[in-house]
Amino acid sequence: LDRVIKSIDFIESIKIDKVVWKNFTEVVKGLVESEVLKKSNIKIIAEKVETEEELKKLISIGVKYFQGWYFKKM
Repeated sequence: LDRVIKSIDFIESIKIDKVVWKNFTEVVKGLVESEVLKKSNIKIIAEKVETEEELKKLISIGVKYFQGWYFKKM
């Protein structure tokens, strides 16, 4: 978070890899709830969302932006 704060004027979004959001849920939740990121309008994007269960888990901790196979066109 210190690196983010130092570059806050240049960051539009932060992508969080599946390994991170799956194993460090509380850290990701802390980022999503961070007042610094909210005030700067920085979006947290969860990558590699593959199932509805994963999507629901991410939504429950406040993530609003996603990428992954779950969203591919059928």
